[in-house]
Amino acid sequence: MPSSATWRWSGSRRDAARRRRFTAADVTRVAVILRAREAGLPLETIRSLTSTGDPAARHAVLKQEADALRQRIASAEASLELIECAPRCDHDDFTQCPHYRQTITERVGGD
Repeated sequence: MPSSATWRWSGSRRDAARRRRFTAADVTRVAVILRAREAGLPLETIRSLTSTGDPAARHAVLKQEADALRQRIASAEASLELIECAPRCDHDDFTQCPHYRQTITERVGGD
């Protein structure tokens, strides 16, 4: 576990040498927090997930966040496709490529 994830962890205990000692539950909690941040979950959402004891509430929040993450992934994949298309384009200037222009127009909502 990276030290940046633990330096403020108030639930840790210390051994005789004043080193932090974490339980398996502590490590799991920090891992969940780190993974949730990697997925782009807001800190307030993570806080509610880790503080509630209501499994139904956690499931509802996670379903909503999964849907939002799927949308972000789809958007990132569309952007990646456009970026990867440019080097393969037969046009000297890929910004003049009909496919590129169509994709950009669709993205900005033009005709």
